[in-house]
Amino acid sequence: MARSKAKRTRPARDPYQEITDRILEALENGSAPWQRPWKVSPYGSTPHNPESGTVYRGINVWLTMMTMWKRGYDHPMFLTYKQANDVAAKAYRKAGRKVEQVTTKRGRKFWGFADGEDKGKSCGGIMAGQNKENDCGGTTVLFWKSGSRTVENDDGEEENKSWMMTKTYTVFNVAQCEPIVQAYLCPVVTAAPEFTPLEQCERICDGYEIETKHGGDRAYYSPSEDRIQMPNREQFKSPEEYYSTRFHEMGHSTGHVSRLARDSMKPGKHRDVHTYAEEELVAEFCASFLAGDAGIIRTVEDNSAAYLRSWAAKLKEDPKIVVFAAQRAQKAADLVLGRQPAQKAGTDSAAA
Repeated sequence: MARSKAKRTRPARDPYQEITDRILEALENGSAPWQRPWKVSPYGSTPHNPESGTVYRGINVWLTMMTMWKRGYDHPMFLTYKQANDVAAKAYRKAGRKVEQVTTKRGRKFWGFADGEDKGKSCGGIMAGQNKENDCGGTTVLFWKSGSRTVENDDGEEENKSWMMTKTYTVFNVAQCEPIVQAYLCPVVTAAPEFTPLEQCERICDGYEIETKHGGDRAYYSPSEDRIQMPNREQFKSPEEYYSTRFHEMGHSTGHVSRLARDSMKPGKHRDVHTYAEEELVAEFCASFLAGDAGIIRTVEDNSAAYLRSWAAKLKEDPKIVVFAAQRAQKAADLVLGRQPAQKAGTDSAAA
């Protein structure tokens, strides 16, 4: 009886390993510096007051930036209520309307219309509902002013006494101003290119439950709020770069305590540079795997390798750490794609 020949089967193709191998090869051969894949605001990134020309410093930078990050404001420009009214008056005057200064019974002055049905009414400035009593509200900033005077001491001699005074102001982002103020301060230089969604990438994003907001100049994942913040889609150099960046932040979110509970995503761990670098490697490898599944990996692979190289350098480019991160990223990508269940907190493991 003739012996039957067993069919030879090829080993199962592992796309994750193929991508990992290519990226490791790129790390060994060197890569160009990482490039930010989105354009920042043409009005700068430092919070400032466009009317007074004041560039915020110290604690005021953080106070205004936190407002921008939390609410997704695009432009780092802030105005007081009065300054917004002043800008509105300028804008209406430029448009051909007559405005005049109006004094209230309490002696307060504001710019109002000098003709038409709305004569005597304020030109506006801040949109209705943006006052400091509601959740939108303004942002409080602090300024210190020095003072001095000459006084007579106990010996009858004159001496100079000085002190510092703190004064607070409530300011509003330009996004909280009326459209005419926004148009005056932020004229559109060129129309933003139309964004073309990529079907497979959209399917991956839609299939993963995570709150995602757009606006501002930063891309990040907030563990405390369990949400992703992205710049507007039109700011990215290409749809592929947008999805790659979003995949990266989705990678971070898989480490949340409610999902894979990675040690590197626990509160306070970001203070450890070594742990932070490991988490960045996991997120970027995850982004690469998701990009591979979506069919865009070749478009973004070079920049991805450059980003990984920048963080691997902080780990002295230890090959074991990079491979270890890739293993964890496989679980992260599988979770996003619905192939990996979430696990209980405290069970963080690198096993693929």
